[in-house]
Amino acid sequence: MWSLAAGTTLACLWLAQRLARPATRLTHALAPAVVGTRLIAGVAAVCGVVVFGGPGLMLGAVPYGVEWRRARRAAAKHERELGAALPSLADLLAVAVTAGYGPSSAIERVTPHVSPVLEPYLNSLAVKVARGAALRDELRVLGQALGRPAEPLLRVLEVSLDDGVGSATALRAAAADLRLGHRRTREAEIAALPIRLLFPLVVCILPAFVLLTLVPVLIGSLRDVSTAL
Repeated sequence: MWSLAAGTTLACLWLAQRLARPATRLTHALAPAVVGTRLIAGVAAVCGVVVFGGPGLMLGAVPYGVEWRRARRAAAKHERELGAALPSLADLLAVAVTAGYGPSSAIERVTPHVSPVLEPYLNSLAVKVARGAALRDELRVLGQALGRPAEPLLRVLEVSLDDGVGSATALRAAAADLRLGHRRTREAEIAALPIRLLFPLVVCILPAFVLLTLVPVLIGSLRDVSTAL
């Protein structure tokens, strides 16, 4: 009994270590919260096994599943908002560059007019650049925070730094690419919706149908057989 509990505890420790790895597929800004949730769930699983034995693993797995799902939904919502806001940012930068602003000044000028989901990132970049940080380095940090959807826009800004001037045409092309990528992502999510809608059918409706129709018939048949015998 003790050996089983010890083995289960070691398995939970290994699981907690695996769950504590950075959530690379989630939005960078939300990854720390997800990692913290995984650590807490791993510790809860270990404590549950120590106190309650094997069934305690389920006590730790349930809150982990709930919080993990909630974090994934928050990250997905954040990524959708970023995908919708980035094309407008590219258009605003194109307008600022056309007016004669350089890359750094253009970012500073458009920050008050961008979507609220982007404003904290751009404010942080502007503050760091004002304190003497290199704009190129901060653009790379911004790229890590925003993720892959922002790559076309940030690539254009880095090229603008190399040339010394901004390119309104390239920024407008980046805005078109960002809109296309966002539309494709939304289309993929819509295409996957019917598969998600099958989950309640398979998990809830079909078992209920079997339980309410086939099981009583089976029980009645077994009762008749036992009576006949």
